[in-house]
Amino acid sequence: MERDYLRLLFTMEEFIRLEPRLKKWFGIDRNNPYIQELFGNYASIKLDESSNKERYMNEKGHYDVNAYAEAHFEALAKEELPMRISTDTYLLTIEDFCEKNQLEITEKDEVYQVLLYACALLMRNKLETTESTQEDMNYEYQEYIHAIRPDMLKLYIGLHHNDSLNDKVKKYHKQCRISFGDLSPIKIDEQTPWFQEALDRYLEKYLGVKSVKEAEQELYAIYGKTVGAKMNVNAIRFMWGTYHLLQDIPNCKSKTEKSVTKKQGRIIADLLNRLNLIEYKEKESFLDYMDGERIRVSLKNYLMQYDSIDDIIKAKQYKTSPNNTDSSRYY
Repeated sequence: MERDYLRLLFTMEEFIRLEPRLKKWFGIDRNNPYIQELFGNYASIKLDESSNKERYMNEKGHYDVNAYAEAHFEALAKEELPMRISTDTYLLTIEDFCEKNQLEITEKDEVYQVLLYACALLMRNKLETTESTQEDMNYEYQEYIHAIRPDMLKLYIGLHHNDSLNDKVKKYHKQCRISFGDLSPIKIDEQTPWFQEALDRYLEKYLGVKSVKEAEQELYAIYGKTVGAKMNVNAIRFMWGTYHLLQDIPNCKSKTEKSVTKKQGRIIADLLNRLNLIEYKEKESFLDYMDGERIRVSLKNYLMQYDSIDDIIKAKQYKTSPNNTDSSRYY
């Protein structure tokens, strides 16, 4: 279906002005795929018109558009190169969002513009599907990252619960209890921790984490098995970024650093709902958590564990063991 578009007044020069905040709070910079596509196409035209384009010819006799774009990014961005976003989504969404939540900002404020840009760049073509990769079609890989690895992480945390604080000294449990189905637990490792040592060697190869803290961070960030709501990457970008933008609005900021108010939780939850970044069943569950409590709890944990949105996104990526050299099996 053909989509109607509205051209924003923003130019690439405007994007450069907003880029520091977009990068810091949403993880968006000039390497964003849409910016690269938009600017790359424009740079290709300008390179073809350039009188010194020979400087950008590579060894194969082809013009290097990327090199030209990088060298002239600031200069070319000052020209009228408009961005566009869907009219059925973000302009009215952000206007109504600000009005409902009594945010004392307008389209002239940088906070407002950053939020609008984030919507335009992160949510662009969100309904379009992408081609499947080889990993997407690998059943064993999918089984490993979604079902087996989270079990391994919990096993590792339980196994090394008694380790020293620096996680360098292993202190195995005095015994283990293993239960199969409804049968009574079997007590083992009472004389020597042979099973724990075997399990440790297995997890060393097929899990490959180095500490309980690392395992807990992965379990929370990717699988949401501790506290708070499980969210996709874009939802986390908006939760993190919107919180820091709210900190720049006097009537919305929290009194202390890295604290999240109930009001902020409500506001962020409202935005995630408007952008359809919370699955339907999770939307329903918000009725049971007044004041956006699930968002508040999730955000508070991210603020305590991470220093930047880039750190969170890196932690959110599915992992495999760096110690497993057998590419034919994951476990």
